[in-house]
Amino acid sequence: MGIENMSNEQMKEVIKKVQKLLALAQSDNENEARLALQKAQELQAKYNIVFDQLDIEDESQKVIEEKYDAPDTESLNSLFKLMACSLADHYRVKTYINIHREWATVNGRYQRTTQKSLVVVGLPFDVEVFKQSLFFAYNAMRKLATTFVRQLPDYYSRSEKLLSKNDYCFGFIKGCVKGLEENEMTKALIVVTPHAVIEHMNSMKLGTAAPIGRASRGDYAAYEAGHRDGKASMKDGSKRLTE
Repeated sequence: MGIENMSNEQMKEVIKKVQKLLALAQSDNENEARLALQKAQELQAKYNIVFDQLDIEDESQKVIEEKYDAPDTESLNSLFKLMACSLADHYRVKTYINIHREWATVNGRYQRTTQKSLVVVGLPFDVEVFKQSLFFAYNAMRKLATTFVRQLPDYYSRSEKLLSKNDYCFGFIKGCVKGLEENEMTKALIVVTPHAVIEHMNSMKLGTAAPIGRASRGDYAAYEAGHRDGKASMKDGSKRLTE
């Protein structure tokens, strides 16, 4: 049966299947969790047009916004932001950076503070898939980048190692995108952001996004290693994350 002929009830069954995959993605087994998230993203892309056409009036069809901070820092860091913005379109969601400024007492001084948060915009179903995939990929990148840096020669200074780590992470994020693109091409998936999400974004007066800056050493070997690992993390059959 073609997806254009599926009933609402049949589509609800697909949604339940994806919800089960998201539950499986909580597994402590990283490879099992990754495969579950990958399958969820595949089903999400395969049926996205029909999801938009469902005649269902409930909370699951309303556009929501959720704020996230990086799991390893007290404030939003540039790598987490770059990864989120790079992956969003592959999960039918949009992102923007919320900036909140207020006056507060810091270290005994009354001063103006700035708090930045990543905001994900989408349908609840899509946001959940994206959230789990984002945090999984980001945590995998952190772990593999640390392993990579430990293998660098002893004559590298601490600052050189940090810059090479940045290059590894840049490559990892690009590799994730490449892996998703190849999955979509191989399986003939067309990822379409719901019209309601696009309208929601257009209704907001968002400023031009500032460039995402982070120092680089120009370490091609580090970038290529990251790109390889990032791509593998999104491809079928990879065991790299469990090594």
